[in-house]
Order: sequence, then structure tokens, then C-alpha cells
Amino acid sequence: MWANEQTWLRAGKDIRDATLDLRNLHRTDTTWLEAGNDIINADLSVEGPGSVLLTAGRDVYNPRTVSIGNRRFDSNNRPITGTDIRGLPADGASIDVIAGLNGKSPDYTAFVAAYLDPAKVAAMPAYLTTTVDGQIVPHRQSRREGRGEGGPKGRRQDRATDPRY
Repeated sequence: MWANEQTWLRAGKDIRDATLDLRNLHRTDTTWLEAGNDIINADLSVEGPGSVLLTAGRDVYNPRTVSIGNRRFDSNNRPITGTDIRGLPADGASIDVIAGLNGKSPDYTAFVAAYLDPAKVAAMPAYLTTTVDGQIVPHRQSRREGRGEGGPKGRRQDRATDPRY
């Protein structure tokens, strides 16, 4: 299937063995594939910005989901000449996958309360608050970090206590 603008595709049971060449035109566009049960072996390629959302009641097994921005790339991630799509920004779409919904919607409020509330950190298992080498998980602290080879430095702010979030 080919589509030249954002697309919403819903299946009551499965989305299987589909070849989808899709396009988002704007950064606010969302292409959404929703399956009541599974998304299996879909060959999905999306051009342009925005986002791609794959949701399934049970499982997602999608070996090839690609966001290509405004041009095609070879297997070594080099741009292929002559494949530019004029009028589309160079940035590609973000890809989000949510599986195991079983007909329900994600409960974002419960997620924030369980994982980002600083008052509940002490009750969390260690694997949620530390890395394998014992460091505090980066999203739980504020720090500066380098970007390598003299690149700009970024500041990571604790999202749980920062009033902007």
C-alpha cells in the first residue's frame, strides 16, 4: 500500500505480511497502525517527519520498520543520489511501539506516578533505579555530559522534580 499523507490503519485481529510505503507531510502528522491482536512481518517504510505509532493487543514482530526522512539510504547508511523528496524536512519520523494493550489504552498517569514520583523511588526495586554498575539511572539525576570529540555539552535534568515537566 502507498499513501502520500498520514495514514491510520486499524485491523480487528492482525496486520500480517503487509508492505506499506507511507508518508507524513508535517511534523504534527501521526501514522498509526493498530491491530486488535498482532502486527506480524509488516514491511513498513515512512518518509517525512512526525511520528509512527504501532499498537497491538498482543505482540508486535516487525523486523523492518524504517523512518527515512526525505531521502533513501543504502545498506551502509549512505544517501542514494536522486532520491531526495523536495518539500519534506530532512528529519525522519519517530517510531513508537506499544504491545500488549489487550483492548485498553495506556495509563500514562499511573506510569508517571509509579516511575517518576521521587517519593516512590525508595520503594522501587534496584533494577529500576540503578544501572548494572551501580550508578543512579540517568533520568533520576541532574548532570552535565559531553557529546564526544568536543561537541556541545548537554544538561540532563531530573524530570521528576523539574517543574517544566
